[in-house]
Amino acid sequence: MPFVEAAWHATVDLVLETAPWLLVGLLIAGLVHRYLKARWIAQKLGPDARHPVLLASLIGTPLPLCSCSVLPTAQALRQGGAGRGPTAAFLVATPETGPDSVGVTFGLFDPLFALLRPVLAWWSAVVVGMWVDATEEDPATSETLDPGAAERMACDSSRGEAACEAHDHGDSEEDPGPWSRTLAWVFGPLWDDLAPPLTLGFLIAGLFTAALPADAIETYVPAGLLGMAVIGLLGIPISICATASTPLAAALVDKGLSPGAALVLLLTGPATNLATLGVVRSLIGPRGLWAYLGGIFAAALAGGLLVDAIYQYTGRALRRGAVELEHVPTSPLILACGALVAALFAAYWGKRLVRILRPKPA
Repeated sequence: MPFVEAAWHATVDLVLETAPWLLVGLLIAGLVHRYLKARWIAQKLGPDARHPVLLASLIGTPLPLCSCSVLPTAQALRQGGAGRGPTAAFLVATPETGPDSVGVTFGLFDPLFALLRPVLAWWSAVVVGMWVDATEEDPATSETLDPGAAERMACDSSRGEAACEAHDHGDSEEDPGPWSRTLAWVFGPLWDDLAPPLTLGFLIAGLFTAALPADAIETYVPAGLLGMAVIGLLGIPISICATASTPLAAALVDKGLSPGAALVLLLTGPATNLATLGVVRSLIGPRGLWAYLGGIFAAALAGGLLVDAIYQYTGRALRRGAVELEHVPTSPLILACGALVAALFAAYWGKRLVRILRPKPA
């Protein structure tokens, strides 16, 4: 079966390209998690904060918060006195990028794109926060969900209740304890949150690489701003995290997607999805929600145009692995990292299978 074989090889190549930088990103995410706590963030973004939208965007950009913890953390910010604008900025900056997704971006693309992605994610969060602040607040905004309800809605809509029961995000203000606890969080709750969308992202990217002809993007996606708008409209309802969306963007770039359109996908996909918009609405109100969506879309398009202009001016190739190399280099280090990542995937799905097959108590 040539198609299955081609899809498998494409998926393996993407995993090998990604593995070293994914592991580096996970370790950096562990450092951020260890020393940057939600209670401290809420204090910094309270009613007396100076330039709260800028600060919320800056704090949210490196945070490795997963889909179960972004919404309740944002709810905690609102209860701590943060305004709708800073809350919206935090909701955009946090899922759009993080150490793990930047590491994967560096591995699959190039250093310039890996730098531009978090910078433009921060900028898009600033745009959204200021836009939300400029809208009139709806009285219903004060009728917000409690943190537990926000987390349950996020978990139920993204991964199912069972996957969230054992999720400990470790947000205590106490001493972080030994490093083993941090590593246990990285390869426990954090990896449990990343593994399902990453698996889907790699599989879809491999299928796209094998199935789409070389000129597919040029044939079916308009060039320039119109094409970016199409990608942005497709990305808004998609529920895919920043890390998992990166292999998909890489596969589409190999088929002709421009660097700017790839950035649009990477900004709109992780920041929005239909499953969590109800929670966002409860936090910032109906008017704020429209400003939130409009700001994400407009900022992504502007960022995409900027990225395309930069790459056209410099003449750089976005995909190092696909353009400069005939195949992914198989050095011992890359193979070892690939084996470790494969083992992490196998361990996660093995646990899920055991949970499914385990007899339920009567």
